[in-house]
Amino acid sequence: MNIELRKKIKQNWDNIIKPIDSLGDFEDLVAELGAVLEDERVNLFPATLITFCADNGVIKEGVAQSDESVTLTVAKSFANRNSCVCLMADEAGIDIYPVNIGMKLDIDMPGIKNNIVAKGTKDFYIEKAMTKKEMEKAFLVGADTLSEVTKNGAKCVLLGEMGIGNTTTSAAVISALLKVDANEITGRGAGLNDEGLLIKKRVINESIKKYNLFEADAKEVLSCVGGFDICGMVGVILKAVELSVPVILDGLITAAAALAACKIDERAIDYIFFTHEGKEKGVVKVADYLGKKTYIKGNLALGEGSGAVAFMALLKNIKTIYDTQASFEERGMEAYKRF
Repeated sequence: MNIELRKKIKQNWDNIIKPIDSLGDFEDLVAELGAVLEDERVNLFPATLITFCADNGVIKEGVAQSDESVTLTVAKSFANRNSCVCLMADEAGIDIYPVNIGMKLDIDMPGIKNNIVAKGTKDFYIEKAMTKKEMEKAFLVGADTLSEVTKNGAKCVLLGEMGIGNTTTSAAVISALLKVDANEITGRGAGLNDEGLLIKKRVINESIKKYNLFEADAKEVLSCVGGFDICGMVGVILKAVELSVPVILDGLITAAAALAACKIDERAIDYIFFTHEGKEKGVVKVADYLGKKTYIKGNLALGEGSGAVAFMALLKNIKTIYDTQASFEERGMEAYKRF
C-alpha cells in the first residue's frame, strides 16, 4: 500500500466543500483503496464479482438442510445471469464471473467456467477434506481467475460463492485459526433448526480436535476442514497482493478465506476490504481480529457476493462526491481546519 498516496487522498477529501470527515469511515476507505490501486482518482470500475461454486462432503453429517442439487440450481442461475446477485450486479454495473471449482454435479453451460479441482470435498468429519495437492490446485485456480479478469480490464474484484455446507467449512476454518470453540463462530447457515445447529457445532469441534488444528498452520487447516471455494478465494487474495488489486469481501465464507490468506501472507491484510457485518457472527470476529472495519449492518446472509455488490453500489454513490464536488479554493471559500 502506498502510504503517501493514502495521505494525499485524505487531503483531497479535506479540500472538498463539506465538513472534515463528514463521510466518516468512507473517506478513509477511499484513501485506502486508492493506495492499493496506486491511483489518486481511485477508479474502481470496471469491477468484477468472482463467484466460486463448490460442494462439501461434510453435509453427510446433517449440517445443512439442502444437498448438492441446490448448488447446481444456483450455478445455473449464475450462468443465466438471473440469480439474486446477478440482478444486483447488473444494477450496480458490476461484471460477474462464475467458476465451477468443485461442484459434485456436472454443469456445462455458457456463462460459467469449469475449472474443477475435484467433484466436491470429502467429509472432513471422517477424513481430511482435500489433499495438499488439491488445495494448491484450488489456489492456482483462484490466482489464474484473478489474472484473467484483470487482463480483461477489472480494476478491483469482489468475492462470492455458492456451495451447500460452506458455512460449516468456513466456521471450522475460522474456529481453528482463531483458536476458539465453534460455539463462538457457528450460526444456522441457510436455516438449520436447533438440532442441526448442535450437530454442526459438534462436528466442527470434534474435527478440530481430531486433526489438532489449534496447533496447525493455515494450509493444514484448509486441507483438513476447508472447501474448494474457500481455497479458490485464498488464491485470488494472494495473487491480489502481487497485482495490487483490492479485494472486496462478502460474508462468512469470504471472511474465512481472508483470514487464511492473511495467515499465509500477512501483506494480504492491506488488500482485503470487509463490507457488511453479516448474520453469521464469524464475520465480525474475523474483521476485529484483523483490525478491519465493516460498513453495513442489516443481518445479510444471502451469500453469492450480494453484500459486496450492495456495498459497491453505496461506495460508488459516495465516491461521486470525491469525483465531482468543487473544492473550497474553486468556490473562493476558506477551508475547514483540522484540529
